[in-house]
Amino acid sequence: MSALALIAVSVLGALAATALLSAPVLLGWYRSAITREGSYPLGALMQRLAISADDAAGHEYALTAAVSQCASCGAAERCRDWLASGRREGVETFCPNASMLRNLS
Repeated sequence: MSALALIAVSVLGALAATALLSAPVLLGWYRSAITREGSYPLGALMQRLAISADDAAGHEYALTAAVSQCASCGAAERCRDWLASGRREGVETFCPNASMLRNLS
């Protein structure tokens, strides 16, 4: 095996090990960020739309982006009002994550 191939295999191995070791940490962060007790209404939105953590499994990248978008969303007040209303429809009118969430449900 050439030196270049050995370096490539070593780098790929290191990347794979990093991904495997960081996955539980990222999943824990994601779950704490979206819970009903968390800072963002994303968890409550997911519950309202009947999306469980099991439904979301395998979509960690999209959910990480959704948490980030939720954290900087300008519609947080409309979101909380919608959640307080008990409605199940209409989230698409204000939530930038609505289409992604509908794809998970």
